[in-house]
Amino acid sequence: MNQHLASVPVEPPLPKGIHADLPLPDPELGALWDSIVLDEHIKQQLLGQAVLNFTIRRRVPRTVLPLHGVILLVGPPGTGKTSLARGLAHRVAESFIGKAFRLIEVEPHSLTSSMLGKSQRAVTELFSQAVAESAERGPTIVLLDEVETLAADR
Repeated sequence: MNQHLASVPVEPPLPKGIHADLPLPDPELGALWDSIVLDEHIKQQLLGQAVLNFTIRRRVPRTVLPLHGVILLVGPPGTGKTSLARGLAHRVAESFIGKAFRLIEVEPHSLTSSMLGKSQRAVTELFSQAVAESAERGPTIVLLDEVETLAADR
């Protein structure tokens, strides 16, 4: 057996439904943020809201501020929503110098099933286990791309 190949660490497979699990900040994702043509004021509002979610969210009771840190981007296909979200994740992490953030990208297509209740169980398992475990290790941003897949009438 080749000694060199035996010493290469093997990454464990990602849990079902997770497309990517990336450390942040990531300069490549920062380039996406810079490449999106959008009014700078809107970009700053998005960044401000996202940073706010990581600063005061835990200190304010949900009865006072019921939001759960969700930012929803809506628009036609191919307009840069995913790139904007990835870039935003980078910029948020960059705003917290010295903190290790993670970006988890969820692939909803892999969670759907035509069997009644199976999709719901897969989503519940994803958030109660995989995402929760990542969040225990530090600040985690979850990108649900094409989330409408989970709400489609099957």
